[in-house]
Amino acid sequence: MEIGLIERTTKRDLRGAVIIGLIRTGELIRVERTAEGKPDYWERTYMIAWERTDQCGTHRAHVNSDGECALFIGHYDFADPDTAIRDMLDRANIKQGV
Repeated sequence: MEIGLIERTTKRDLRGAVIIGLIRTGELIRVERTAEGKPDYWERTYMIAWERTDQCGTHRAHVNSDGECALFIGHYDFADPDTAIRDMLDRANIKQGV
């Protein structure tokens, strides 16, 4: 369900892009408050690599238990999927070949 949410958000927000790689980071997210004082935060963070016909890239995908997903801090204009996958691994602090 969560991966489907990330896939739909990616396709919608990045003009038809499809996910070619995804890593859950386990990173802690800072809690913010709404104007009413209610906690408002992202509970899980993923690094994604994506591609579409004109380019490949990576983003951070944040998800919460309200069924919301948002993409942040994108890297764009990679010429091929392998470069996007390497960037995703680097951003998630994963060593290749390990």
